[in-house]
Amino acid sequence: WFATYKTLKQDEKLKSIPVIIITGVSNDFENFISNRKSVPAPDGYIHKPVDHQELLNKVNDLLATR
Repeated sequence: WFATYKTLKQDEKLKSIPVIIITGVSNDFENFISNRKSVPAPDGYIHKPVDHQELLNKVNDLLATR
């Protein structure tokens, strides 16, 4: 998935698409991906199991800022 994310964020036509990562991995993963120099950090994270209201709130927040 990281290769897909990197490709998306490096493409001039696609890089403005917000990305929310849904993961069952710990906060260490967030630190890892957020500190990569080759791509910007994702626009948000949701931890598994997914809280549907949290996901909806995050999507609404991202849409409101675009």
